[in-house]
Amino acid sequence: MMEVWKKFWKPFPLWGERLHKPGSVIERYVVQKFLGVGSYGITYLAEDLSTHQKVVLKQLRKRRKTMGERPFQKEREILQKLSHPAVPALYAEINDGSHQYLVMEYKEGLTFEQLIFQFGKKYSEKDAFHYLTKILEVVQYIHDQNVVHRDLRIPNILLYNDSISIIDFGLSRLITDEEEESFHKWEPEKQRMRKISFQTDFYALGHFVLFLLYSSFDQKGKKEKSWEEELDISVESKNIIKKLFGMDGSYKSAEEILEDIQKNSEIGGE
Repeated sequence: MMEVWKKFWKPFPLWGERLHKPGSVIERYVVQKFLGVGSYGITYLAEDLSTHQKVVLKQLRKRRKTMGERPFQKEREILQKLSHPAVPALYAEINDGSHQYLVMEYKEGLTFEQLIFQFGKKYSEKDAFHYLTKILEVVQYIHDQNVVHRDLRIPNILLYNDSISIIDFGLSRLITDEEEESFHKWEPEKQRMRKISFQTDFYALGHFVLFLLYSSFDQKGKKEKSWEEELDISVESKNIIKKLFGMDGSYKSAEEILEDIQKNSEIGGE
């Protein structure tokens, strides 16, 4: 299962996009460094020359310009709707004729992608559900605003001094939005990751938990097994993960998941 699990971590290629160099000035913002690339945007750490504040500049990718403008505007709309310490605030929008940018609050911390793959951080069962609890508290707020994130992967969840931030709302949608026209042509796995449903976020968080659990997994032998067989965790924890995946019923709300975690004595509950 470990090799299957790893396929869900796929960095986005740049495909010839030209990056802004450190020192480049975009209106009143000075680029300091490249942060990362997503499906629709390229992000930079920048400094606001007016306030000397760190900000994130998110640039719409040229190869996505035609199909990406709607998601880019949708991200702006959703960030304007949300107000939470764990969600970046939207400061401004820039269109200089060549590129479109969103200017957002910079959140301190490292992504779980960095923590696991660059720094070799290992997480126990208790750790994994500790952070899942923190994330779910934010997700509960997001869902209460009728927003589905649809991209709760390890590159989009930051940790700083035991505090969580959720970033990159580029694929987010309102629960009332219609599915993409091509939705029914997608393979089943992509449908599960992108369906406009709260269960989509829970499904992604099932993978998030597996990433953390597999960070401390020591594979013995060459034979691949299912995660249920490979991971030495409690039955209660396995049942929560299964339900996140919709394998044994489906969670209807983040609150329901938090209640199950609290009941699990193996990870610090009752």
